[in-house]
Amino acid sequence: MRNPPLIVHLIPTLDGGGTERTLLALLHRWEPARLRHAVVTLRAAGAAAAQLPPEVACRALGLTGRCRRAGLRLGRVVRDLEAVVVHARNTGCWFDALVAGLRCRRTQIVLGFHGFDAGVAFTGRQRRLARWGVRLGALFTTVSQRGRRQLHAEAGVPLERIEVLANGVDLRRFPATTDGTREQARRNLGLPTDGLLVGTVGSLTPVKGVDLLLTALARTCAVHRNLYLVLIGEGPQRAALLARAGRLGIRDQVIFAGARADVPAWLGALDIYACASRSEGASNALLEALAAGCPIVTTDVGDHADIVRTPCAGLVVPPEAPTALSDALIELARRPQRRAELGAAARRRAQAYDFAVTARDYERFYERLTIGADPEAVGAPMGEPDRRRAGCEQRVQQTTAGECPVEHEWSSRGCQERPLASARVPS
Repeated sequence: MRNPPLIVHLIPTLDGGGTERTLLALLHRWEPARLRHAVVTLRAAGAAAAQLPPEVACRALGLTGRCRRAGLRLGRVVRDLEAVVVHARNTGCWFDALVAGLRCRRTQIVLGFHGFDAGVAFTGRQRRLARWGVRLGALFTTVSQRGRRQLHAEAGVPLERIEVLANGVDLRRFPATTDGTREQARRNLGLPTDGLLVGTVGSLTPVKGVDLLLTALARTCAVHRNLYLVLIGEGPQRAALLARAGRLGIRDQVIFAGARADVPAWLGALDIYACASRSEGASNALLEALAAGCPIVTTDVGDHADIVRTPCAGLVVPPEAPTALSDALIELARRPQRRAELGAAARRRAQAYDFAVTARDYERFYERLTIGADPEAVGAPMGEPDRRRAGCEQRVQQTTAGECPVEHEWSSRGCQERPLASARVPS
């Protein structure tokens, strides 16, 4: 009996953020009898690799820094695994996935866009990679409708090539919150019980806008002094944010909780959940806050406004606007009944993002890509279109500057070549 098709999930490392947590949760949900899955990490596997299901293999390439030959190494791994699909889970993996696709001529490359690690728009390199991916026949996924529009408008990806696979939340992990359970959660976690707790979950990186949240908190505390901010997450900005809180005179009001495995317990202790992100697709942490029954204050990024306003489960403010963020926090701090109404609406809204639906949507997407796939064909003799595509691979191997003398357009009809003096493998 032939094995089910294999999907390779490409990710920098299995440590940290929402993308990694979602991937782990999906791998635990999927049925191995329908599709097989493997994880390849560009760097070290990461601590969370220990949480992978036993049937999911993990290959760590162990790279440090930027390596131009990573895609070629990845291609060898993909061919060894006989993968039918390679899904690069974020923009940082796109280049290596596309180079691997040149070596693995019958493997479908999927490029995922979950939001930006820095900035609020595609860089020139990311746009070039997207266009290269289109020419090579790659498909694209994103977690939000705004992300789909952005891929099309900024990166030139045809809309029919983009699949929206929305994030979801495991509602079973988030019991209903009451005043009594909230107070008990604070005692269990050693959090203050004498004031309002505002919290956020995410990496301490510029794109998450924690600096803006600290500025907003300082202004809010001038009006509502008995208020604390809980930062759940870790990252390179920790020291800078500690210093910033000290300069703003709110160091005693800010609790750096670090990275936590028990996020539902921490969310269950909050009075308000705040997202100050400069860019998002559809934040996993925001969905978890909805499931925990937290009233929301969020910047208008990604699909957040649609998620929160339908029905009204919180307040939406412009990005990069700490004064508006502070005004929203002050409004909710002063109105406990309003917080209770928004919290109840948040619980109801979370029902629309059941993680079981997310897992099914991903599975159906992969199944569409693997219909009729023959894993044994990976080692089959090349036909003429395959030889032409392999020629593109050879040019990538032969150049160290990343130059390519022709532009390649890959489709089911084969690889079309046309001379193009300025054509380059995006670097």
